[in-house]
Amino acid sequence: MTLSLIGWFKFRALRWSLIAPALVLVTCALVALSVPSRVAFMASQGSLAAEAQHCSTSSTDRRIGTYQVKRIQAVDNGCLFFIEGGLINSIGLAYLPARAPYLGDPRHDGDIGYQELDGDWYTFAHGARTPTVSKGPP
Repeated sequence: MTLSLIGWFKFRALRWSLIAPALVLVTCALVALSVPSRVAFMASQGSLAAEAQHCSTSSTDRRIGTYQVKRIQAVDNGCLFFIEGGLINSIGLAYLPARAPYLGDPRHDGDIGYQELDGDWYTFAHGARTPTVSKGPP
């Protein structure tokens, strides 16, 4: 430990050895503030809006802006874009000009839970909620 401190000062390596931890902290802060996902949405919003205007159900993988879209689904009041990601639930972006029918987590299997993103745009999770395990009668 003492030798490493002497080496840091003698070879002026202290500054260089602090770069990696600083980059890790900055990256964690950016992810915690959702900066990468906001930037990706801002860069893709025009392409997504153009697709949403003539929304037609499709299950072909394709790239729209920065997103790899697995499926597009027309709904009563808008358009759903299913994107890569999600461990249990399918996730995506929704264009709903008449407002999302429900804000919050999915309430039951097959339900969609929406979160506000920007204007008429929402993120959503579609799929199964974590089942409650019943221990049975005592």
